Amino acid sequence: MEKESKYCDILLTDIQLHTIKPTNPPSLARVIAKFLRNGLPGRIYSTFFQVQKDNKENPLRLSIPLTKEWEDKVTELEKAGKKIRFIIPGGGIPIYAGKDMIEFMKAKKNRILKRI
Repeated sequence: MEKESKYCDILLTDIQLHTIKPTNPPSLARVIAKFLRNGLPGRIYSTFFQVQKDNKENPLRLSIPLTKEWEDKVTELEKAGKKIRFIIPGGGIPIYAGKDMIEFMKAKKNRILKRI
């Protein structure tokens, strides 16, 4: 019989920046609960992550605001004897421009070139 882990690991693999906000995205707690239930990897589309410029050692800081629903999910997991761990790869998290952002930047570049 397989020993059940006392951790719920969330591996952050990459971040994609977009110009278009996701339409009515589900809450972080609901999405993570689905991942844990299915045991499958997935993506989170959200507007709740906050990226701020920090200092030279840590050029960007990513924060996740705690909502009541998220706190309830963490409490529920702790009662079941589990802890949530966010795992960041040793080399950091790559940040990419989403497809819509690339198209936006190309259009902007074309408008600027037409003015010259």
